[in-house]
Amino acid sequence: MSRIILPNPCRLSIDEFVELYWPLPYHLDSRLTAEEQDRRHMQFLKGRFHPKVLEQYFNILSDYKGDEQGEQQLTDFVFETGLSSCVNPCGMLQSRELLKFLLGHLKGRTPGFSIVDLGSGAGEIAVGLALYLDNLSKIHVVERLLSGLERMDINMKNLDERSRERLAGKVVRYNSDYMNGTFEGLFSCVDSDIYLLANATTFYGDALRRIDPLMGEGCELIAAYPQAVLDSGDIDEREVFRDCVVESLVEKQGTIAKSYGLEVKLLGSLDLVPGKVLVVTSGKPYR
Repeated sequence: MSRIILPNPCRLSIDEFVELYWPLPYHLDSRLTAEEQDRRHMQFLKGRFHPKVLEQYFNILSDYKGDEQGEQQLTDFVFETGLSSCVNPCGMLQSRELLKFLLGHLKGRTPGFSIVDLGSGAGEIAVGLALYLDNLSKIHVVERLLSGLERMDINMKNLDERSRERLAGKVVRYNSDYMNGTFEGLFSCVDSDIYLLANATTFYGDALRRIDPLMGEGCELIAAYPQAVLDSGDIDEREVFRDCVVESLVEKQGTIAKSYGLEVKLLGSLDLVPGKVLVVTSGKPYR
């Protein structure tokens, strides 16, 4: 993979920066049929990866039954081979647009703030935030799969020397699962301003229960929910999400969020093909 050389991010617009830092592997045209999109995507994969890598990937995918062991095998494989960056073009497009949104939202924030990125995967969003935002002092990257952190290290090494220097000491990595008690002990001494769920696969109530003990006054939780996540899960999970978030959109306070003393609001909505991404924030108001 060729080295990514970035000019000084401060001299670039957000769109210019993301196009250079996270280029699309090929032209994604929403006007094309799903069949044509799939054909182009497969053509791209065949041109970039060895046939044996693709064969093994599709074998793992065909054997995947939705169980935890199968999920880890599949996720480890895509991280280890680099397929994670391009195997899901819609997911990549959503993540790129979310990075742009977050950069716009955070670039005017008072200097010196910090972020804990929960479930960061290969860290594309976290590293992008660290590179572009001079006002960001530190970002703590939390990923339960070591293969994801190792892929992030490879991606960072692929940056030019000046970009790597910008990241030195600014990105701190943790091999931990934010949905278990180990995470709470690990971060009990970390003073963070923002907790970020950039590609939320857990529902708001579950996340709040884990993160609330660590949130001080003025701290906020930002979560992005792709349409696919909103459409999945059992009815109880959807009710939790509706209670915490959707009601707040009509100026009602969701009862679960309210029980934690949180104020919930919609930051924005990313309208993408095939679906919408809601970006929601909640936080403990200063008293």
